[in-house]
Amino acid sequence: MERTYKGTVIGAVKGDITKLEGMDAWVLGADTSLYLDSGVCKAVHRTAGEGLLEAVKALGGCELGDARITPAFDAPCRSIIHAAVPRWDDGKADAKDLLFSCYTKICSLAAGNDIDTVAMPSLGTGVYAWPLDVAVSTGMSAITGYIDTHDKKPSRFMWVLFDDETFRAYEEGIKAF
Repeated sequence: MERTYKGTVIGAVKGDITKLEGMDAWVLGADTSLYLDSGVCKAVHRTAGEGLLEAVKALGGCELGDARITPAFDAPCRSIIHAAVPRWDDGKADAKDLLFSCYTKICSLAAGNDIDTVAMPSLGTGVYAWPLDVAVSTGMSAITGYIDTHDKKPSRFMWVLFDDETFRAYEEGIKAF
């Protein structure tokens, strides 16, 4: 499922991000250390090899809502963008703002590093327990908001989703914007 928004393709595909080729960058969600030993983060690290963990350690982490970029090492892309994703808090604190910020930082890092195509999972909906509808609307709003306000941006953002329920939620989100 793909849709073009102001010249940028936004899409969703069901699959395994570590099997996806032809993208300039992969995104992964993590904690403030920029590493999680589970889910997409673990799979990307396994695919990229030991150099990725060393590069992440050298970054020294980052604040929630921020992101950093490293080379992709053995992964079939140029770069990996690591986002410090907040845990869902039932909307009580600033979690939505922080997740929105993660997506904005991802866009900014991609544009600033001449990354034209970005593949990403559903940030926050795994170990951080984000409700799918909130995660989808926050991600869509951040990506389209970035496109609205920046001249330099990637030409393609692709959510790569592991299960049917998550894929359907993003498919509906893409249809809605």
